[in-house]
Amino acid sequence: MKLSRLTPVVFIVWLVFYLFGNNMLPVTDPVESNYALTAKEMVLSGNWLSPQIYGTYWYDKPIMIYWLIALAFKIFGIADWVVRLPSAIFGALSVAAMFQTLRTFSRRWLVGLVGSSILGTSLMFWAVAHGVITDMVLLYTTLMVMMYAYKGLNENSSTAMVVAYVFSGLGVLTKGPVALVLPGLILLVYVALCRSKQMLLRLFDWKGILAFLVVAMPWYVYMYSAHGQAFLDGFLGLNNVTRATQSEHPEDNVWWFYIAIFLGASLPWTGAVIYGMITGFKQHHKWYVYCMCWGVGTVLFYSLMATKYPLYTFISLVPFSILGTLGAMKALRPGRPRSVPWIVVGPTLLLWIAYVGASFFAPWGYYGLFYVLAG
Repeated sequence: MKLSRLTPVVFIVWLVFYLFGNNMLPVTDPVESNYALTAKEMVLSGNWLSPQIYGTYWYDKPIMIYWLIALAFKIFGIADWVVRLPSAIFGALSVAAMFQTLRTFSRRWLVGLVGSSILGTSLMFWAVAHGVITDMVLLYTTLMVMMYAYKGLNENSSTAMVVAYVFSGLGVLTKGPVALVLPGLILLVYVALCRSKQMLLRLFDWKGILAFLVVAMPWYVYMYSAHGQAFLDGFLGLNNVTRATQSEHPEDNVWWFYIAIFLGASLPWTGAVIYGMITGFKQHHKWYVYCMCWGVGTVLFYSLMATKYPLYTFISLVPFSILGTLGAMKALRPGRPRSVPWIVVGPTLLLWIAYVGASFFAPWGYYGLFYVLAG
């Protein structure tokens, strides 16, 4: 993809947007503290391969997030705002990649700006871009996997598939096997719907598989050679297989859990997303089919998992934002029916009212910032 001249500008603007106020956000959340302290010990101990906290090796997540935070510590010093730097950077990279992708495929810079703005200002995306967590890095690697895979499959490009596999390897270093399994299943469904043998052969490009192994395997091989069965039990066993088969939060085991997450995560663009999903169905364009496979497939995949966690379906914000772009552009077109803007805005207004009303009954949390966002 030829880099647009606007793409670096988009990255810088959104990076500033996500960095603003980070110096006022102390690290107090237990999950954020675990990432910060592990990266700190990595810097102080000089051991950049085996994550450890309080002097004890632990295998909760792969190495990528710790490398990124530790690198930021080495460059800028150990501080709370520095811990949040990787999420801000990869948030801005994701928005810029979204702009570049939509600009390339639509050949219209306005579509790129609308789509990237919808993604960048979605409620959950904005929150994660200020967090200390792996999900923003995973979203970026997955976005790149899916965009290059789309190009590789539809244009029969081996080079694009190799790039997709490289980013898949980086995703596995960020979140584990799910970064390969979930995109792989989605792509298989898309290929099946296209009924293309050529696409199926291209999907399993041997050069891409080799590139994936070169990127992802060295760290895993090292960890097994250094820590043996303890690594397999702690990482693959507890943090992957067990979470998929045994619920950590049984109270969240309801079938509509991720539907509720979807409605809130896409705010204030939920109406536009739903409108884009409905109107795009009539056209059955391959780009629409691809996004529906990606977005709905992600929600279904995690709905089948035993453990429910709000951020598991975070990567679905990308395809849903693309569908939201479709809905927004149709709502803005000349000659549209007068009811269309209200169809787009209506669900958003109802959701804000519902969430603000519910906040008076929930006994936890500080809702000041939430009320500002709703306003």
